[in-house]
Amino acid sequence: MIYIDPPYNTGKDFIYKDRFDTSGRRHTNWLNMIFPRLLVAKNLLHPEGMIYISIDDNEVFNLVKVCEEIFGYDAIKVIVVKMSEASGLKMASVKKLGTIPKLKEYIIAIKPSGINGIEFTPIKKIKWDSAYNLYLDNFSREHRDFYDSIKDSKYLSDEQLKKLDEILSGVTLKPLTEVYKGAASKKNEWLFNNSWRICQCVKSSSVHKLSEEKRKNKKTSDVFSVKSAQGLVYLVRVTYSETSRNPRPQLIFASDHLFVHPGDFWSHIKTTGINNEGGVPFKNGKKPLKLVTELIGSLKPLNDGDIVLDFFAGSATTGEATMIVSKNKDVKLNYILVQLPESLEDACKLASADAKKQIKESMDYLNALGKPLSLTELGKQRMRISIEKYKTESQAGGFKVFKLVTA
Repeated sequence: MIYIDPPYNTGKDFIYKDRFDTSGRRHTNWLNMIFPRLLVAKNLLHPEGMIYISIDDNEVFNLVKVCEEIFGYDAIKVIVVKMSEASGLKMASVKKLGTIPKLKEYIIAIKPSGINGIEFTPIKKIKWDSAYNLYLDNFSREHRDFYDSIKDSKYLSDEQLKKLDEILSGVTLKPLTEVYKGAASKKNEWLFNNSWRICQCVKSSSVHKLSEEKRKNKKTSDVFSVKSAQGLVYLVRVTYSETSRNPRPQLIFASDHLFVHPGDFWSHIKTTGINNEGGVPFKNGKKPLKLVTELIGSLKPLNDGDIVLDFFAGSATTGEATMIVSKNKDVKLNYILVQLPESLEDACKLASADAKKQIKESMDYLNALGKPLSLTELGKQRMRISIEKYKTESQAGGFKVFKLVTA
């Protein structure tokens, strides 16, 4: 996988010379910078690999066109990422000038073989879905675990199905209004904690057909099970309406539907309080660690020896994110970080007042460590800290540093 966070062509980046508009050929010069790098990236990419590129409004439309030319239209998707709230000091200027605040950035997702085989982490819903309003009384956690262990089994035995029906014979369906009597302020928490035994009834013509005969013999219990020809097991409510044109016989658990796919609009990534992520002070343009971790972890499968490349490494967020994914998924990933050895001292001389303060904070940090004053050194120090933080017995960690020299 390749992840890059190139200069956005804003004129505000203090490391890269990204004020490409000074010559009057703003977009042309920026595209001349990014185009050859993406050509090289394509040649380096695994046939089933992915490229993720962070970008903002200044160049997103041009970047999409370039990526379409290099990789093809069907290889590209654009994800919108919410990066800030419409609040704080920025809104004072917005109200005064009548402008539109910037709240978002973009991620260009590229996969030459087609956008598939990607698995983003589902997002937990904040609000309870009121359609889930039936509580399974006398249904324990052990009962639910047993049901989960057999519901998708291709080799379901008659004994297992019999055991499930014995469990369900003692289950009673109750409306949630009869079950929860606590404080309203704590109801949402209670619902989520008990979501594994809270259901709703849904339409299913196939389950309806499967359940008709068996349902006639269920006079005392509220719930029973049916098995499809494919070996799938469904739970059925005994008392669904027979006269309805669209009966709702099938019971589905709330816990199976508490999480949703993030889609192509991400508002769940925290973008505040990240200035000191990684243990190093770097406040200009740093990407949230959670964002990069999510991108790296999205590829399926991840195998030992897979490489993550970032050729706009900055403060080495990608390196730390790779370590986190390696540890969480128990896989040995490698990373390659490429960064120009830009002098923080030179950058400070050219920076605005706000940026100058931020750069000096980074310089003071490196001075205290006796390190050269460059962005590269910040990244290397972050890697040292991260290795100590995430190392395991099987992955002691470490990195090599290679430098280009003038021939």
